[in-house]
Amino acid sequence: MTSTSLLHGLTPRDSILALHKLLFRRSLQAHFGADHTFDWCIALLKTLAAEDHAGFTAHYNAMAAQVRALTATYPRPSIDHPPPAMISMDMLVGAIPWISPLFDRCLLQFLLTGGAVPDPLRQKTKANVLALAFVLSGGPGEREDTAIRICAPCPSTRVAAEHWIMRAYLWRMAEGSHYALGPTDDLRTFSLHTYTDLSGRKRNIYFDTTASFGREEADFLDFLHRDK
Repeated sequence: MTSTSLLHGLTPRDSILALHKLLFRRSLQAHFGADHTFDWCIALLKTLAAEDHAGFTAHYNAMAAQVRALTATYPRPSIDHPPPAMISMDMLVGAIPWISPLFDRCLLQFLLTGGAVPDPLRQKTKANVLALAFVLSGGPGEREDTAIRICAPCPSTRVAAEHWIMRAYLWRMAEGSHYALGPTDDLRTFSLHTYTDLSGRKRNIYFDTTASFGREEADFLDFLHRDK
């Protein structure tokens, strides 16, 4: 690793932590061993540094076969069981590790660009954001008590990740408004999206932003260093 960041806005160490958590949820770390999965990520990055793209794909696919065999009985990602992590190449659609078709190619391109994507909220300044998000809890999000909690490196990515999940798992006739709620009496805050389902019914989906709204970067770094 060099002194420059591998992922946009992150140190080399935090970049590796982010990659490790992106690819290996806690259950996978427990099964394969956290030290082994961390070393596997280092080996993957070495193929990238060597510009060995075929080796990158082979290394990823060898582990993917083991992961898919293990997770075959896991609930498939859905609005009830959102995927634990997603990346995006365009801030419009998210890709899921081990599941999305040709994810190895998405991940390779993601790493080659540092995960940097133009910030949709600051297009005039040509600013970039890191298009990586983790889903910590929740689902299906139809009420505050089932709100989906997303951890992302900045507000733009957090909001974009809300849309990645909705586009993937909500069958919608039309998208409605989006606004922030709270704080409530118990100091909780939410990001609320409204939409019309295929039957024409007006519906809501809640995302929990308690204690992270406005401090997404700090929340993201706390998450990276938690149980590392």
